Amino acid sequence: MMRLSVALLLATAIAGCLSASLPQKEEQNVEMKPLRKIMIHGRPIHGLVPTPVEENKPENKAATTPAYYTQKLDHFDNTTQRTFQQRYWYNPAYLKSGGPIFLMLGGEGPASSSWITTDSLYFDTMAKKYNAAMFELEHRYYGETRPTSDQSTSNLKWLSSRQAVEDTAAFIRAMNSVHQWTNPKWIVFGGSYSGALAAWMRQNYPDIVAGAVASSGPVFAKLDFLEYIDVVQTSLRTYSSPCADNIQAGFVQLQQMMATAAGRKQLSTTFSLCPAFGDAMPSDKDIQNFYDTVMGNFMYTVQYSQDNVAYFANELTIPAVCAKMTANNGKSNVQKLADVNTFVGGFFGGGCTGTSYNDFIKGMQSTSFNSPYADSRSWVWQTCTEFGYFQSTDQTNNIFGSTVPVSFYVDQCTAIYGSQFNQQTISQSVDSTDAFYGGRDNYKGTNVVLPNGSVDPWHALGILTTKGTATAALITGTAHCADMYPPRSADPPGLTQARITIDQKIASIMQPCPAGYSVVVQGNNNCYKLVSSAKAWQDAENQCVSEGGHLASVHNAFENAALSTFASAANSNANTWIGLNNMNSPTSFTWSDGSSTMYTNWANGQPMQPTAMHCVQQGAKGSSSPALWMTASCSMAQQFVCSINQ
Repeated sequence: MMRLSVALLLATAIAGCLSASLPQKEEQNVEMKPLRKIMIHGRPIHGLVPTPVEENKPENKAATTPAYYTQKLDHFDNTTQRTFQQRYWYNPAYLKSGGPIFLMLGGEGPASSSWITTDSLYFDTMAKKYNAAMFELEHRYYGETRPTSDQSTSNLKWLSSRQAVEDTAAFIRAMNSVHQWTNPKWIVFGGSYSGALAAWMRQNYPDIVAGAVASSGPVFAKLDFLEYIDVVQTSLRTYSSPCADNIQAGFVQLQQMMATAAGRKQLSTTFSLCPAFGDAMPSDKDIQNFYDTVMGNFMYTVQYSQDNVAYFANELTIPAVCAKMTANNGKSNVQKLADVNTFVGGFFGGGCTGTSYNDFIKGMQSTSFNSPYADSRSWVWQTCTEFGYFQSTDQTNNIFGSTVPVSFYVDQCTAIYGSQFNQQTISQSVDSTDAFYGGRDNYKGTNVVLPNGSVDPWHALGILTTKGTATAALITGTAHCADMYPPRSADPPGLTQARITIDQKIASIMQPCPAGYSVVVQGNNNCYKLVSSAKAWQDAENQCVSEGGHLASVHNAFENAALSTFASAANSNANTWIGLNNMNSPTSFTWSDGSSTMYTNWANGQPMQPTAMHCVQQGAKGSSSPALWMTASCSMAQQFVCSINQ
């Protein structure tokens, strides 16, 4: 893979997910100095979602000026009051009374105001249509949001998606207070990793987030992400079988040449390697690093092929690289791989192809926020401590051969952050992430649109089947986050339909409560219905689900008091079923809608743990335990409150 020169790196704003602009294609760098890999753990150096060029209009001046919110460093430790300044942007240009609030979540790179100032983007188009205010919130430990003095391993412990979700919840509540918004409808948006964050925000905080658009969000964490390479080869072969065949033949030849000194010398010349391979056999890691670099050219191209942004729209595409791999020019397949290497590297200023694994690790070990590896260090930390997402070639019969094992990525975690990060601990962390959020199969968010592209390798970890009001949209023929970029006449029908689906979802969120439901709690996005005809807990939950909701969940004292008053309307002496239960685990109570269980209001001596008492009721307002929670036999018939998240 071609490397960036120091001069180009300093001149170019290295973007993250929803971040600064892509580098422009430049002439080959005469210094031929390697610096950085283009793809690091599936993340390009500009971030997972390339950012469109900002429209420089006078009315955007205020919106392009960042503001800062004082954010808590650790949301899970009440003994510390440390804070940091979190960068955000605000554009109220379209806001009218009753309009929603759109929040674009930043991901693993510097955020950018361009997402809230570029009229051609669908995000901005929808904001104008629905009279919405627009925010962009930068993710902790990326861009200029630097919670700690450096990125040492001890400081990175506060970098996680769970902290980021809590950051977002705190930010939303703060903005409601600052702007004196009453019962606003917040809709969160994101792409790639921040798309997963958007989905998790709606799932975990349905009381403050009315809906989400989670573009290309990999909600399923997986240590060995074998499917990534499988989608890459499928996308290439779907376009051109000869192209895929020549890539495969080229990688076979690469491995054969690597086995001899003469072959390595030829590879050094053909790929402009620096340092060149010598007579001695290189280390396994140097060899894997080289294969990862060459393979990364195709990963990068496929991931964004024909997205309507920068050079991906028409230049760096699957047809373009396949044209080089199938050219009838008398070159060997290895030489054609080198041509693709030069072609892709040209978009980053060119340079020689680095081979030193140790040099790469040294760069990643830098703990300075000013290091050119800073955002990559943060992202790899998250893959090593939460997600995995390691794009290995361990699956048999792939076109790249068995060249990059999962151990290549696991060993990076150990080398960069310490010996405590090994395959066992990483696997445990990945399992913990899926258990916490529900993964793909147990996702419980509602009022969410989940667009994914069939060409995009990341769709393999996304939600592809509609469940209730969590609407999946697998778009045939598109790549990563294609729905986020400006529409054009060449868009495939599925992409146009996905944008219509997003529009329809926003429209449904903006509708008033369904018949029989009403707003009970000012400040959240729920509609409630009291059902006075008594039913057992599961029958009550089934009725609520059939109406598009769940038994009511409660997330703070204000909601609890309001719900108690509402439930007493028919009978002030009747207890009321709520959604809390421990039927799945005797030692852990969860809400039936999957939302957060941080708030509780147990009566004295509760919860009781008899086998038959797995369900929770709220005490009647006229009883000795008004609004307090008590366990009860799930078979008991009593009134209940349904809640629909709008």
